[in-house]
Amino acid sequence: MGDNLHNLKIMIKKYKPNGVDWMNFILSRRNPYTFHHIISRHNGGEDDISNGAILTRNAHDLLHILEYACPDAFADLQAIFVKINYSAKPVSEKTLDEIDDILYRVFTQDGYEFLMDVDLSGYMDSYYHGSRKCKKKIRK
Repeated sequence: MGDNLHNLKIMIKKYKPNGVDWMNFILSRRNPYTFHHIISRHNGGEDDISNGAILTRNAHDLLHILEYACPDAFADLQAIFVKINYSAKPVSEKTLDEIDDILYRVFTQDGYEFLMDVDLSGYMDSYYHGSRKCKKKIRK
């Protein structure tokens, strides 16, 4: 766990997330940043920044729910994390828009197949204030 905290600090300096994680969730005292292993340690993933993503606790929890409930959305988000790491630059607006589109489809359960029933309303509420784009679309 100590390595994860150290890697997270390095990633924050490198990627300058400015209070928003890689899934567009907002940082808060109750929703701190965490280190997500893109390839899990169980599957041979390393504890280094090239295998990490900056996620808040809520985003991290949601991602692991999607891993089992909606594997296609999980895979799409993981692919974006790999792309961010490969770029070695802060997350672009274009990438945040891609994430918004994925999460909109997740929250509306439109466009992805869910393998089990899950209530994602609590995650939607904490999602970047509902997300600029996502909130407008969902509340229409």
